[in-house]
Amino acid sequence: MRIVVNAFGTAGDVNPFIAIARALAALGHEPILALNPACEAAAKETGLRFVPVGPRWDVDEVAGLERYLDPNQGGINVWKEICLPNVAPTYRELGELISQERPDGVFAHFLCVGAQWAARAAQVRCAIATLAPCWWCSAERPAIFAPQVPPRWLHRHLMWVPRIAIDFTISKPMAPVCRELGRPFRKDEYFRIFQEADLDLGLWSPALRPPASDDPPRSQVVGFPFQPGAAPQLDPKIGAFLESGPAPVVIGLGTSVRNLGPQFLPGVARACARLGRRSLLVGAELPDLPEGALAVRAAPYSAVFPRAEAIVHHGGAGTTAEALRAGKPTLIAPFASDQFDNALNAERAGVSRTLPRAKLTEASVAAALAKLLASAETKERAARLGEVLRAEPPGAEAAAGALAAFFSSRAPAY
Repeated sequence: MRIVVNAFGTAGDVNPFIAIARALAALGHEPILALNPACEAAAKETGLRFVPVGPRWDVDEVAGLERYLDPNQGGINVWKEICLPNVAPTYRELGELISQERPDGVFAHFLCVGAQWAARAAQVRCAIATLAPCWWCSAERPAIFAPQVPPRWLHRHLMWVPRIAIDFTISKPMAPVCRELGRPFRKDEYFRIFQEADLDLGLWSPALRPPASDDPPRSQVVGFPFQPGAAPQLDPKIGAFLESGPAPVVIGLGTSVRNLGPQFLPGVARACARLGRRSLLVGAELPDLPEGALAVRAAPYSAVFPRAEAIVHHGGAGTTAEALRAGKPTLIAPFASDQFDNALNAERAGVSRTLPRAKLTEASVAAALAKLLASAETKERAARLGEVLRAEPPGAEAAAGALAAFFSSRAPAY
């Protein structure tokens, strides 16, 4: 089968779809990677067919900008200024691609609305994937979208608040795009994404957030879509550092936050030094670090996280997945968007502590890390959860199997 795969965003948004496309190819299908032009190099490394879609957008242009990491407005600004302008071009270009290639289906990131609209306009079945459970807005398993965590007894009864906010901040701005494309506008456009998807894959482990009775119709939780294959080779400098002493605390700020590395990483390194711990800081090369610290521009989390004593990160979906799979206790300092809920889920699993970004200071990090590293129970729970995740069927393969089964069936589009 020929399946068009469309995703947009940071590496954390795009890499899961590339992993699933590779798994589809391994099953004998023909995925077409229809991605932002900036993703060409990463896509071509897979050997899969790549088609550039939409205007070029490079995450380095916005990574670390405060307006996109604001705890209350960051996600709204990302949607209005980055995602929404991509809808109409994607709709038109995907429409042309579908007309030319006549695929069996379209598989898209849940926020790639243009791809979903193009598929329906061409009467082609469309599956989507959601990267974090908070976006399903379940009342049975309520999520958070800000640093504040309501009491559990009240939380589920307050889910109408983010639903109204999402309709106002995400759905309403779609109205001009709908007019431009000659589509009817609906006030609940965001929630229609999930109601109308022919298949919706939740790309996280059920061990972290099981399915709920009010999840979207035709949804499946398939597991974290880790990149297939063995862990990549480490830079010799990093390998030598890891071999030269006790397991360090590893700090990673993902893609969207990495340009803030010079602002936050030195203080985290000094916090580790206070505790007599070595540290490996991934995200920036920094001078004047304490003894026992190494800072590097980049390193594969799948290779360095398993060799950590503990992990400090921002709570991005992909980074959280790698940290949990490594089986190490984590300290999460969420900045914006789904990171707050990812941190909450990890904390409720008993494997993590959450440190508000406003308290990401040397003293606060040292105090939080000291408690984390002193907890034998947290370490044991993290190790057990890591074993569970490593034993699960690979999420990318599970997703590919679900997509192949659906697109090959005779079930009509919704």
